[in-house]
Amino acid sequence: MFVLLHDKFIRTNTMNNKFSYITTMMLAATIGLAASCISDDEVDSTSECFINGFAVRDISSTLHTLTSEGIDSTYTLTIGGSSVKFNIDQVNGHIYSVDSLPSWTDLTRVVPSISFSGNLYVMIDSVYYPITGSGDSLNMTRPVEFIVASTDGTSIKHYTAEILLATVNTDSLLWTKLTGSNMQLTEVSRITPFAGKMYAFGSYGNEEALCTSSDGEHWTTPQTLSTDIDTKTVCTLGTQLYATDMDGNINTSADGKNWQASNQTVEHLLGADNFCIYAVKDGKIMATTNLDQWHTAGTKNLENLPHTNVSLATYPTHTNPNLMVDVMVGLNPAQTNAVTWYKVSATEASGSNQQWDYISITSENNYPLPAMSGLTMCHFNNALYATGGTNQYYYRSDDNGITWHQVTRYQFPPQDMRAGVAAATLAWNGYVWMMQATDDGPVNVWRGKLNK
Repeated sequence: MFVLLHDKFIRTNTMNNKFSYITTMMLAATIGLAASCISDDEVDSTSECFINGFAVRDISSTLHTLTSEGIDSTYTLTIGGSSVKFNIDQVNGHIYSVDSLPSWTDLTRVVPSISFSGNLYVMIDSVYYPITGSGDSLNMTRPVEFIVASTDGTSIKHYTAEILLATVNTDSLLWTKLTGSNMQLTEVSRITPFAGKMYAFGSYGNEEALCTSSDGEHWTTPQTLSTDIDTKTVCTLGTQLYATDMDGNINTSADGKNWQASNQTVEHLLGADNFCIYAVKDGKIMATTNLDQWHTAGTKNLENLPHTNVSLATYPTHTNPNLMVDVMVGLNPAQTNAVTWYKVSATEASGSNQQWDYISITSENNYPLPAMSGLTMCHFNNALYATGGTNQYYYRSDDNGITWHQVTRYQFPPQDMRAGVAAATLAWNGYVWMMQATDDGPVNVWRGKLNK
């Protein structure tokens, strides 16, 4: 039997007596009360009284926000009822959600579905009422008390049901548009951490330029780069910045403004982790720590390497902080989806350094990252996040890039990002940073705060 209850109650003729608030009582008195609430037309008579199933329907919540103009606005987020699981502690009569829901969840009108044996009653304002409605709701902002009375009047059982909420917006991402930022670049193609600051590379008028900042709001005046490098390839290793020029020559810089060409030419500069620089060279993925000595870092599935929009995220493994997980994504013109590569990285002396491995899309693994224009990816909040295309949502991977799923609640890019315009992203200093060009004037700078 599944029945529901509305949060406003009207006494009905199904009750022969009203239940006043029940404090600790002798069992005999409690059984007597239960028996008095059984209708005269009951057919089945049993000593059973228990709740053996508890679920809820989808829970919708209205959240408040501010537009970029500072105007109050609202939006709705829904948590699927099937994802909210409950435990029933029969010994202690405690029903509770297995996981805590986000703190913003609205529990004022929760529609439960309860499976039980006996007659079920719920306490509202210190009064017990029979549950007789269908599709109605309960206010579950506080624990709700139930009793189940056996139909033969010999036993009664108390339950307390509650939905647990997180104390903060778990996994939420709150964006602040830095309207006071003095960023002057007209386009940003790459943001990278270097020397304790953020280095933003892009365009300033018709020239390639650099701005730096230690807080994301106060930026240096754009500095024109000494050499025409491909700013989309800029990466960091130790005390040097690396990038390729239009001829594929690797250039190095100690300050981001002054660049010097090396004698090393590569097909593609892929990026860097804490240990090595990676590039496509001599038909293989090669790695180096100093541009002088190279070692092989990948020889298989090279036709699936990314050609454009390459992002490389590196972060410690869960089991060993000395080992790093590297995930690389990008676009390949021969592939209908974005391509994803993976490796475990370490110092050469550790013997734990792995080769780069292409993550194939198969019938068993059919959750690829879409090939979005302007694709960009970074690692934060213990997951990988990628956006691009219309810039309206993220794709998230919790398994190091093996599978990707569209984020459907409480983590989205800034609402006023321009659709179809590439953005640069970086997770740095406890925030997620996104920068995007405007129709005229300097780029917009957003800072996302992680709540964990």
